[in-house]
Amino acid sequence: MRSLCRSGKVKNLDEALDLFSGMTKMKPLPSVKDFTLLLGVIVRLKHYTTAMSLVKHMFSSLGIEADTITLNIVINCLCHLKLIAFGFSVLGTMFKLGLEPTVMTLTTLINGLCVQGNVAQAVRLADHMEKMGYPLDVYSYGVLINGLCKMGDTSMAVGWLRKIEERNWKPNVVVYSTIIDSLCKDGLVSEALNLFSEMSGKGVQPNLVTYTCLIQGLCNLGRWKEASFLLDEMVKTGMMPDLQTLNVLVDAFCKEGKLMQAKSNLDLNIVSYSILLDGMCGAGKLNAAWELFSSLPAKGLQINVYTYTIMIKGLCKHGLLDKAEDLLMIMEENGCLPNNCTYNVFVQGLLTKREVVKSIKYLTIMGDKGFSVDAATTEMIINYLSTNKGDTRIQEFLFPKR
Repeated sequence: MRSLCRSGKVKNLDEALDLFSGMTKMKPLPSVKDFTLLLGVIVRLKHYTTAMSLVKHMFSSLGIEADTITLNIVINCLCHLKLIAFGFSVLGTMFKLGLEPTVMTLTTLINGLCVQGNVAQAVRLADHMEKMGYPLDVYSYGVLINGLCKMGDTSMAVGWLRKIEERNWKPNVVVYSTIIDSLCKDGLVSEALNLFSEMSGKGVQPNLVTYTCLIQGLCNLGRWKEASFLLDEMVKTGMMPDLQTLNVLVDAFCKEGKLMQAKSNLDLNIVSYSILLDGMCGAGKLNAAWELFSSLPAKGLQINVYTYTIMIKGLCKHGLLDKAEDLLMIMEENGCLPNNCTYNVFVQGLLTKREVVKSIKYLTIMGDKGFSVDAATTEMIINYLSTNKGDTRIQEFLFPKR
């Protein structure tokens, strides 16, 4: 049972209930620790009411005595069900039984209050419990900070951050990013940048969320130069933008009247521009992407095979095969030779539009250059052959009669 619970092999409620039933028939009964391990699985499956029913059965029918961990599970379930008042009743039961609440007990209640929007009561609870000598930790404070930021009380969130530091605890990147995001949403981007510098100075490495919040805040204020610097810094650390970051950039740079400003002010390297172009093409902003792509040589940047391939892929995706082919020729004329990926992307575009003759032409060129089709191109060829059995041209090319 322990190995099943810990390995995540209990996938549904029926399996969990079968295990629980088997445990109740054992003699002697398993320890309360074993029962709570299984209850934890049921809670992770989000069957909160069932978990509480099983706890009640353990106490009333099996004679198992309540302990702090089991009652913490009950409080957690009640908080998830938005029954916070009953959660406090269970806390009272703990005290009556002579059990001491743990950090997890208090953090669960604080989080439950914050989720309900009752952040002021969560703050009062944290203050009261600490005055009574009950411990909180950096995670408890992080929950409070998150709740305060969601309610727009960024200044109080910063105050709790300073309390963390006074206790010589180390806030993690999530805590800092939460406050940075809230400051940016309040338009206090300079303050957010100061906090960003502070966290970096304390050895807390920013993550993708941190950078995305700051880039969005800077873009909203039209501070393109600083946004481009952060994007460049992020890429240099080995962090590649995810879909959310790309959407932020694309929305900002493609707003009416902003693209020309971006073209004149941005100072990225070719890798960063390539990422931005990929996001634009993926978001359907092909005209804006082409405009930005065409402006790169004027910035003194040499367009590489990766950037050309992104643009060819974008053109193919929008069915502009002639323009994609022209760009393929232009890149060769400019001394940038297409690679295996470039040809595969173009052939995939041709196959999508059933341009069989040109597909064969470029498959031949690929073979002559020592390139091979990748998995995506192979799949498209197989699909074409299976759905167009009357068209034997590709089949004859691939399997010539000797």
